Amino acid sequence: MPTRIESLVADLVPLAPSQDVGEVFDWFLVHRERNAMPVVFDRTIIGVLTRAALFEYASRLKSPASSRQSISPLLDTEFASATAGQPLGEVAHQLSRSGGKGFAQGVVISQAGAYFGFVTALSLSMGLSAENTRRAQQMRTASQKLKSMGQQLAVERRNGGLMLARLGHEVRTPLTAMLGHAERLQRRDMDPESRQSLDVIARASESLADLVSRSVDAGHIKVGDLEIESVPFSPTQLATELCELWEPRAEEKDLAFDMTVSGALPSRLEGDLGRIRQILGNLISNAIKYTPSGAVHFTLDGAPREEGQFAFTACVADTGPGVPEAQTARLFEPFQRLDARSCEEGAGLGLNISRGLAHAMGGDLVYSQSEHGGSVFKLSLPLRRAGPRLATQTPVKSVRPSHAAFQLGDILLIEDHAASQALIENTLGSAGWQVDTVATLAQARRRIDQKPYQAILCDYFLRDGQGDVLIKMLRGHAGVNRDTLCLAVTADSSDARRRHCLAAGFAGVIVKPIRGPDLITTLVDFITAVDQGTPDLQSIRA
Repeated sequence: MPTRIESLVADLVPLAPSQDVGEVFDWFLVHRERNAMPVVFDRTIIGVLTRAALFEYASRLKSPASSRQSISPLLDTEFASATAGQPLGEVAHQLSRSGGKGFAQGVVISQAGAYFGFVTALSLSMGLSAENTRRAQQMRTASQKLKSMGQQLAVERRNGGLMLARLGHEVRTPLTAMLGHAERLQRRDMDPESRQSLDVIARASESLADLVSRSVDAGHIKVGDLEIESVPFSPTQLATELCELWEPRAEEKDLAFDMTVSGALPSRLEGDLGRIRQILGNLISNAIKYTPSGAVHFTLDGAPREEGQFAFTACVADTGPGVPEAQTARLFEPFQRLDARSCEEGAGLGLNISRGLAHAMGGDLVYSQSEHGGSVFKLSLPLRRAGPRLATQTPVKSVRPSHAAFQLGDILLIEDHAASQALIENTLGSAGWQVDTVATLAQARRRIDQKPYQAILCDYFLRDGQGDVLIKMLRGHAGVNRDTLCLAVTADSSDARRRHCLAAGFAGVIVKPIRGPDLITTLVDFITAVDQGTPDLQSIRA
C-alpha cells in the first residue's frame, strides 16, 4: 500500500496573519528544526513564512524581538501544495516538476478546499527515504519471486518436454510392432476377407502413428520446447521436391498443380528447411484434399531486407470451396475440423502446428479467401541469404552399399519391448543377419564381453538406464566391441534427441515406428560407411 501524504502531517498549530514579527521570531529561535510555517486564516491557507525570509527582514531591525509589525508582508504565496489522499510518490514527482520548492519549505495539505495540515521539509525527506527503501525491498522481493517463477517455469517446461518424449516413446514403440508385423503379413498370400481386415489394421496404425507425431509436435510447441536450426537450402530445389512429391496426388483427383518460383528469390537461403518443408507439405496436402475440382497453385516469392535479411513468402492457393467467414476464427485452433461430416481423415492439428512452427521461426501463417472463393494460405518467414557453396567443399554423396562385397555379421539388439524385439529380429533375420537380443543394459554387458558384433542397436529408454550408458560401457574398456558401430533406436523424433544421441557417441538414430525395408537399408548404409571409412557417419540419417 503506497504512503499517503497526509500521514506525514506535522502536529503543530499554524501561524495567523495577525501575529507580529517579534513573536514569530522568538518561536523560530526556539524551534530550530523548522524551515517554514504555514499561515492560515479561517481554515484558508494564506501563505508560508520561511525562516530565511523572517531572519533576513529581522536583520535590518535594531531589536527584532520587540517588533510589532505583522508577518503578512513576509509571506510566500507561491507555496508547494498537495491534496489529502495523494500518494507520496505522486506528490514528490509533482514537486520535482514545479521546481522543488516543497523540498526546502515543506508542503501545505488541503482537503475539500480547506487547510488540512503541513508536511515539513524534514518529514517529507524522511518519508521519501522510507518510501524508497520500502519500494526497493518490494522490487527485490518481486525480482526474487520472478526469478523463482522463471526457474519453476523452466523446470515445468523441461519436465513437459521429457513427458512428451516419454509419451511418444511409449506409444510409438508398440506402433512399431503393429506396423512392422502388418507389413510382413501383407507380403503373404491370404484370402480376400483376411486381406481386407489386414489392410484396415495397417491404415488405422498409420493414422495413429501420424496422430501421435502431430500431437507430440503440438505439445513441444505449446511448452516452448521446439528447437529451430538454420541450414543453407535452395528455394528452387525445395519447390521442385514438393512438386514432385504432391503432383501425383493432384493428378489422382484430376487437379492441375502448378508451381512458380519468383526471380526475386536468391539462389540460396538459410532457415530451418525441415520445418519449412513440413509447413508447406501440410498446406499443399490440405489444398489437394479439400479441392474437388480445378487447380492448386504453389508460389515462392520474397523481397530483400537490410543486412542480408530476406522476407521469404510462400503461398498455396486452391479453387476449393474456401472457409466460411464465421469459421475462420477457429481455423488455426487445435483439434478443429470445420466440416465434421467430411469423410476426409485428420485430427485437425495440421494448421495449428504449422502456424506454431511459423511463429517459432519468427514468422506467421495467415489465411485469406481468393477473389474466386478458394483458400489462400500465406507463409511469411524472416530468413537470411546464404553464401555461395564453396568450390573446395566436397559434395555430400549418398552412401550406397556394394552388395557383392557386403558381409553379414552378428547384430546385438537391446530392446525391452517384446513386440518390437520380435519385429526387428524377424526383419534382420530374414535379411540374413544373426540377431542376439537382450532386454537390459546389464544383460548387454555380459554379451558384449563374449563376442564381437557387426553392429549394436540399442533402444534409448530402457528399464535399467538410458542408451548413453551403453556407449560409456563400450568405450570405457578395451573389449572386443570397443569400436563397434552403435545405433540408437528411439521414438523421440526431436532434433534435440538426435543431437543428444550423436553427442553421446551413437553413429546415428533410428526413429520409431520402424518399417522393415527402411531398417535394413539404414543398417546396410551405416555398416557400409564404416567399411569404406566414411568420416562423417552423422550425415546419414536413419
